[in-house]
Amino acid sequence: MQQKGTLSDGDLVLPSDQSIYDEHTFEGTEGQVVFITLESSNFDTYLAVFSPNDQLIGEHDDVNQKSNTNSQLTITLPITGTYLIIVNSYDKTGRGEYNLQVIQSRQTSDF
Repeated sequence: MQQKGTLSDGDLVLPSDQSIYDEHTFEGTEGQVVFITLESSNFDTYLAVFSPNDQLIGEHDDVNQKSNTNSQLTITLPITGTYLIIVNSYDKTGRGEYNLQVIQSRQTSDF
Protein backbone atom coordinates (compact mmCIF):
# COMPACT_ATOMS: atom_id res chain seq x y z
CA MET A 1 0.00 0.00 0.00
CA GLN A 2 1.26 3.44 -0.87
CA GLN A 3 -0.67 6.48 0.32
CA LYS A 4 0.00 10.16 -0.24
CA GLY A 5 -1.53 12.65 2.12
CA THR A 6 -1.28 16.09 3.70
CA LEU A 7 -1.20 17.20 7.31
CA SER A 8 -3.18 20.43 7.31
CA ASP A 9 -5.31 22.63 9.54
CA GLY A 10 -8.64 20.93 10.16
CA ASP A 11 -7.14 17.45 10.60
CA LEU A 12 -7.60 15.44 13.79
CA VAL A 13 -5.69 16.81 16.84
CA LEU A 14 -3.84 14.77 19.46
CA PRO A 15 -4.86 15.90 22.96
CA SER A 16 -1.39 15.18 24.38
CA ASP A 17 0.53 17.81 22.38
CA GLN A 18 -2.06 19.51 20.11
CA SER A 19 -0.32 18.19 16.97
CA ILE A 20 -2.43 17.24 13.96
CA TYR A 21 -2.54 13.74 12.52
CA ASP A 22 -4.06 11.48 9.88
CA GLU A 23 -5.24 7.89 10.29
CA HIS A 24 -4.68 5.02 7.86
CA THR A 25 -5.58 1.34 8.23
CA PHE A 26 -4.41 -1.96 6.77
CA GLU A 27 -5.42 -5.59 7.20
CA GLY A 28 -2.78 -7.89 8.64
CA THR A 29 -2.33 -11.51 9.69
CA GLU A 30 -0.74 -12.81 12.89
CA GLY A 31 2.98 -13.46 12.34
CA GLN A 32 3.15 -11.32 9.21
CA VAL A 33 6.12 -8.93 8.98
CA VAL A 34 5.26 -5.38 7.94
CA PHE A 35 7.70 -2.64 6.91
CA ILE A 36 6.27 0.90 7.19
CA THR A 37 7.90 4.13 6.01
CA LEU A 38 6.66 7.68 6.41
CA GLU A 39 8.47 10.38 4.43
CA SER A 40 8.02 14.12 4.11
CA SER A 41 10.22 16.98 2.95
CA ASN A 42 7.82 19.43 4.66
CA PHE A 43 7.91 18.29 8.30
CA ASP A 44 9.66 16.01 10.81
CA THR A 45 7.57 12.83 10.66
CA TYR A 46 6.35 10.70 13.54
CA LEU A 47 4.73 7.30 13.05
CA ALA A 48 2.70 5.10 15.43
CA VAL A 49 0.98 1.74 14.82
CA PHE A 50 -1.86 0.26 16.87
CA SER A 51 -3.09 -3.34 16.85
CA PRO A 52 -6.75 -4.33 16.29
CA ASN A 53 -7.19 -4.35 20.09
CA ASP A 54 -5.89 -0.75 20.35
CA GLN A 55 -2.44 -1.62 21.74
CA LEU A 56 0.52 0.51 20.64
CA ILE A 57 2.85 -1.96 18.92
CA GLY A 58 5.39 0.43 17.45
CA GLU A 59 6.37 4.06 17.06
CA HIS A 60 9.27 5.84 15.42
CA ASP A 61 10.57 9.37 15.00
CA ASP A 62 13.80 9.80 13.01
CA VAL A 63 15.76 7.35 10.88
CA ASN A 64 18.78 9.51 11.76
CA GLN A 65 18.41 12.67 13.87
CA LYS A 66 21.12 14.57 11.97
CA SER A 67 20.34 13.69 8.38
CA ASN A 68 17.00 11.89 8.01
CA THR A 69 13.85 12.98 9.87
CA ASN A 70 11.65 10.40 8.14
CA SER A 71 10.19 7.46 10.09
CA GLN A 72 10.30 3.70 9.55
CA LEU A 73 9.22 0.58 11.41
CA THR A 74 9.48 -3.16 10.92
CA ILE A 75 6.84 -5.00 12.94
CA THR A 76 5.78 -8.63 13.31
CA LEU A 77 2.01 -8.50 13.70
CA PRO A 78 0.75 -10.04 16.95
CA ILE A 79 -2.83 -10.82 15.83
CA THR A 80 -5.00 -10.90 12.71
CA GLY A 81 -7.19 -7.88 12.02
CA THR A 82 -7.29 -4.20 11.08
CA TYR A 83 -4.27 -2.13 12.15
CA LEU A 84 -4.27 1.64 12.63
CA ILE A 85 -1.39 3.86 11.51
CA ILE A 86 -1.11 7.36 12.92
CA VAL A 87 0.75 9.81 10.64
CA ASN A 88 1.95 12.68 12.77
CA SER A 89 4.54 15.40 13.04
CA TYR A 90 7.18 15.48 15.78
CA ASP A 91 5.66 18.74 17.02
CA LYS A 92 2.45 20.73 16.63
CA THR A 93 3.89 23.02 13.93
CA GLY A 94 4.26 20.22 11.34
CA ARG A 95 2.23 20.68 8.16
CA GLY A 96 2.60 19.49 4.59
CA GLU A 97 2.58 16.57 2.21
CA TYR A 98 3.76 13.06 3.08
CA ASN A 99 4.14 9.62 1.57
CA LEU A 100 3.19 6.53 3.60
CA GLN A 101 4.21 3.08 2.41
CA VAL A 102 3.25 -0.28 3.95
CA ILE A 103 4.98 -3.38 2.62
CA GLN A 104 3.53 -6.66 3.93
CA SER A 105 5.32 -9.99 3.71
CA ARG A 106 3.34 -13.03 2.63
CA GLN A 107 4.76 -14.90 5.59
CA THR A 108 7.24 -14.27 8.40
CA SER A 109 10.22 -15.58 6.39
CA ASP A 110 9.82 -13.20 3.41
CA PHE A 111 12.15 -10.49 4.82
